[in-house]
Amino acid sequence: MAAEKAGNDKRFTLDIVGRDEDVPRIIRAYGRACGGEFALVLRPGNARGVLVHIPKGGASATFWQGEGTDAPEAPISPVSPADAVVMVRTEQKAVPKAGPAVLRGGWRGHMLCDENTPRVFLERRIATYGTLRLESRAGEGWRWTVTRAERWFSEPGEVSGKGIPTLGEAIARGIAAAMRVVGDACSVRDTRRRASMDEGYAAAHPPRPARERKNPTDRLKEPKGKGKGKGASPPTVRADAETASAFGLTGIPGVTVVPALDAGPVPAPPDGPKELRRIAEITRKDAQALAELTEWERGWKTSADAAGHLQRARGLVRHAQGLVRSPLCRGDEREEAVRAIRSATTAYEAARKAVSEGRTWDAARQVRYVSEKVALAAARAAKACAAGQTSLGLTRQRAEVPSSPRAGKPGKVRDRDLPRRPRAPSRVPSPSPASAEADPEKDKVLLDAFAAAVQAAMRSAA
Repeated sequence: MAAEKAGNDKRFTLDIVGRDEDVPRIIRAYGRACGGEFALVLRPGNARGVLVHIPKGGASATFWQGEGTDAPEAPISPVSPADAVVMVRTEQKAVPKAGPAVLRGGWRGHMLCDENTPRVFLERRIATYGTLRLESRAGEGWRWTVTRAERWFSEPGEVSGKGIPTLGEAIARGIAAAMRVVGDACSVRDTRRRASMDEGYAAAHPPRPARERKNPTDRLKEPKGKGKGKGASPPTVRADAETASAFGLTGIPGVTVVPALDAGPVPAPPDGPKELRRIAEITRKDAQALAELTEWERGWKTSADAAGHLQRARGLVRHAQGLVRSPLCRGDEREEAVRAIRSATTAYEAARKAVSEGRTWDAARQVRYVSEKVALAAARAAKACAAGQTSLGLTRQRAEVPSSPRAGKPGKVRDRDLPRRPRAPSRVPSPSPASAEADPEKDKVLLDAFAAAVQAAMRSAA
């Protein structure tokens, strides 16, 4: 690996797979810096990358792994030297297929260690007077810059952008800006390959792929004969639960027991709807807690920690299987829960295989997927229980109030539960004997007085 001095920093030339393509397939680097040796692997098409550092002595190592962002940062997560080598080799498996190669020129770049912080620089000359440059910043993402050189027919120009999380997106934005900056002074002929636009020319002159260089990360080896002194960790042996129990390996330092999914029986289904809802809620919360744990402890520290989290995930899957076996779970929600459990079972087997092969960082990703599916299954099972109660006629009905204390169940009877007595009809006063008979003389006197009063009122009005 070629290394050059850039001021006080040592820079290392990048090995780029598909450097003539618009987006590189894999970017690799290896060198000795920062008190040891390092290896970098970036996959721009998948928006992820790995950077490992093994200090002198080889007793321990550190790594950085990006998911959703591929701007490398300082490796601070601990890992064994053997696992660090496996991480670098695993990240280079399944190389993507060749992508489009429309732009002129090719990618080149270097990496340097700036105060124990990695920085990656890439550039591509896409026209005779236009260049696209990219730079990574730890914690800030990628920055792109397009510059246009001064010519007799154009003025110098520059445009840039920053804060891009992935290299692929930064390349796309830089190319779009380059078409505007360079397009003001050049034509399509200066920025496009003829073979990408002329089929006859492409058939007569097929583009030749760039020659692949030797993989520089092959030089990263596990240290031999180092780190065996005081404080060195014992060798790691991984075995399933049956083998460990048969040969008495359980509890021995350095032996990691990888539990199988069917190692224990499925818990019995809950007795009633209330118990089912309670267990479903506990399972859902425990699954969410395990998912958050795998997100913050990316990669985990040791294989023993990975096996412990795997044992916890196995218990969650078994409890979810017990929930859907309840006769109270019915309807479409139960089918959704069953499908989620099947996905969790497949992911658990993949995580178990990853732990057995020492790929703890891959196991963390699979266990997080198991937790998400179990949480979904628990929520669906709780809804399926409600649907099952409705179809079985187990919904709560309003209790009838007995007509009398003796007809109801024994116990305390409230006054408001007792039937009320009908109200008695209101009494009509009976006429007195004196008013029962009419008095003609008295009536005549009253009528005459009333007539006299009316005549007097009419005279006064006239």
